Amino acid sequence: MLAIITIPVILSLSSCKTSGNTDKGNADDTPQTVERNYNGHEYVDLGLPSGIKWATCNIGATKPEEYGDYFSWGSTTPFIDEKGDNRCTIFKKSLSELQAAGIINEEGVLNPRYDAARTHWGGTWRMPTHNEIYELCEKCTWEWIDGDSISGYKITGKNGRSIFLPAAGHMMLHTYYDGINGHYWSNTTISDYHAINLTFSEEGKATITFEAEYGCPIRAVSE
Repeated sequence: MLAIITIPVILSLSSCKTSGNTDKGNADDTPQTVERNYNGHEYVDLGLPSGIKWATCNIGATKPEEYGDYFSWGSTTPFIDEKGDNRCTIFKKSLSELQAAGIINEEGVLNPRYDAARTHWGGTWRMPTHNEIYELCEKCTWEWIDGDSISGYKITGKNGRSIFLPAAGHMMLHTYYDGINGHYWSNTTISDYHAINLTFSEEGKATITFEAEYGCPIRAVSE
């Protein structure tokens, strides 16, 4: 189990979208939530060893505190409910079937065509790998926010910059456990009918295998 951090803080939130590739600051500036904009979407450099940049908002959201869209793993169409025509059928395929169909590569990572972040935001935006989620857990400070209208984690890198992940729950017939749990997809699978998922609550955080049919938010990354 990963370390549990439960320090209440006050979080200042901002918009996720800007027009044009506008510089918001540089390494010499005072640490701030929003750093730069790429392809119309803002990101933060948390100073992680991988150099990966994390978006400030979920796919389908316009503010950090918004839940955004929910996706079955490997689907590029937002989830409606378990009876909706957009419900992804990838979860019915085994690892060998997914690879044979060209949906994942030999490392279990979704090919870009099936990556919702790449499809919706373009450029080099994509879903995070299992290792990138693990790095976010291990190399940053996580502080639980329990506000009147939003709950989730403020995640701060060693350089003082931060992002916010709302506790958006997951979706089947409707949204479950929003405000209590967070479930975010990686682009990686290691077992049949499941994929690696970042899950958290006020008690802590972990990476787990989660049923691929469930609708979960996606927080994009870029090199």
